[in-house]
Amino acid sequence: VAPALRNERRFRLQAMSLDMVASMDSDTEKKEEIASAPPIKYISVEEAKLIDEELMDADTGGYPLATLMETAGQSVAESIYDMYPPSQLDGYTVLVICGPGNNGGDALVTARRLHHMGYNIEVVYPNRVSREPFVGLVNQLKALDVRVNMGMPGVANGYGLIVDGIFGTGFDAEDIQPPFSFMLKQIRDPSLFGTVPIVSIDIPSGWDPERGPPEETEMRIEPDLLVSLTAPKTFARKFSGMHYLGARCIPPRMNFKHKLNLPPFDGKEMWATLPPPPPLTEEEEAEEAARLAALDEAKTAASAEEGGGDVPQEVANPLSSFESVAFGGGAAAAPAAAAAAAQGGPGQWPMPDPMMQIKINEASERALRVIGEKRDGWDQQIRQLVAAQLAPLGWTSDYPPDKTTVAKVCFLSAKILADRGFDNMDVLAEGRSLAEGAFEQEGDMAAGSVLRGIAALYGANGEGEMEKMVLEEVERVREEKGFPEDLIPPPQRPAYTFADKWSVGLQGPSDMGEEFEVVVRPNQKTKLLMKAWFAQNDVDPADEGKFEFYVPEQPKTWQSGVVSDPDTEIGATGLLDGNALMVRRKPTEESPAPEEKEA
Repeated sequence: VAPALRNERRFRLQAMSLDMVASMDSDTEKKEEIASAPPIKYISVEEAKLIDEELMDADTGGYPLATLMETAGQSVAESIYDMYPPSQLDGYTVLVICGPGNNGGDALVTARRLHHMGYNIEVVYPNRVSREPFVGLVNQLKALDVRVNMGMPGVANGYGLIVDGIFGTGFDAEDIQPPFSFMLKQIRDPSLFGTVPIVSIDIPSGWDPERGPPEETEMRIEPDLLVSLTAPKTFARKFSGMHYLGARCIPPRMNFKHKLNLPPFDGKEMWATLPPPPPLTEEEEAEEAARLAALDEAKTAASAEEGGGDVPQEVANPLSSFESVAFGGGAAAAPAAAAAAAQGGPGQWPMPDPMMQIKINEASERALRVIGEKRDGWDQQIRQLVAAQLAPLGWTSDYPPDKTTVAKVCFLSAKILADRGFDNMDVLAEGRSLAEGAFEQEGDMAAGSVLRGIAALYGANGEGEMEKMVLEEVERVREEKGFPEDLIPPPQRPAYTFADKWSVGLQGPSDMGEEFEVVVRPNQKTKLLMKAWFAQNDVDPADEGKFEFYVPEQPKTWQSGVVSDPDTEIGATGLLDGNALMVRRKPTEESPAPEEKEA
């Protein structure tokens, strides 16, 4: 979807919000009811923790964690349905981004509920929790054929709404690490997801739960709709979008005890709209400033007391390299990247970042170590490595072969997971997204080869339709870009000096002498090779004009065809060290030129 079209859709959805506010303003009874009610309390993080503890206490609330998540997720889904019904999204997909904590669990429930309401859903869940209810929530989505990926999509096309369930109010906004720091930047970036409407669960990710939005603009998201859970938090005083209250589960006595003054819910609805907060009095502002200052002092004191632990010893990597495991070769990932960097990419590829390639190589080696050792929980560890380190590095790099390298590691990880009976679809989808970006958008042929391997894995997983779709897409891009069928790029034109020596073969028609090799210098003239072949085969000088010399297309070369000028340097003909110069009789009207035979 073009940015302009995404903007138009967002403006249309925002216009719906304004219509809703206008209808509320025109409802005199509703307006008077809100005005006469006591102001809703905006609670601190400590108060939110206390309320959660009371809700889950067997005596005071009796809510298990899973039930609270179901209640929260259902209320968020119903709020979205009220604000952005499926008919208004025009079939675009809702992207639900889940974090590693309870907020992520709420988002997983939201995704399932939205699916049942008729939305197209895709889930991003990088750092997975390997205990209940989180494992069950993921399996429920997979049973519904909802895609649960480990990384963000490479492009924003086709997405009409983002549900932000990354961080909750218990997260320190100053401690955002990859992959979530990269995700927030992608959500914010106007060229990616920056124009897609956002719904945040309980708190916009990256905001301070006490103070509000961060000063750092790169990761500052501005949601269109906020659904606060149980009660609004203090940061929400600085939120200016549509504000709903969800998680309809606070008992009346708890509402009274904490003086929450929650608004009444309408009938069977699990949500209620919240009016803008009234301004604080001078006395309330002073109390709030004192409270925040005390929090800062406590945080500074806690940081000063923290000490560093022992650094664990690194275990030697039992695998020689990524390439040796995946393809049986011996080339390490770092030298391969270095070779690509030395050659320079085709077209307008930017120069590679050496530090980025070092980070990718180190993360790849860590993944290989985990795969090689296969200690308890290695399957979860490899997923976290892919999601938290490798995939963000691949998406951050501007150099396409870096994306391809990460896609290879994802492919290998997915293959090993499948071989050991573990689900691999999330890792496979991450590798596919990276490889598709490098292949179709940047023209890295090696990424196309990776996609063919990924397609084969889809087939092994019983996903025949997906296998067919990936292979068809590879073939379409290959034909559009004029790539060879084997997707092996031709070698670069060699750089040579007068001191270099090459071994070059000479192979003529089958009815003449056998192939032989000549050691030459690449800056010598091609006529030297021609004379050597004529002498070897006792060709009469009068008949030399009946033959022509050519460089075949196979084996791979940077240039092929007939050598018309015998004074051309050997290194400029297209020949490479170890290749053969072919000889054939010149075509005549009676005997056309035979088809080239692969050397």
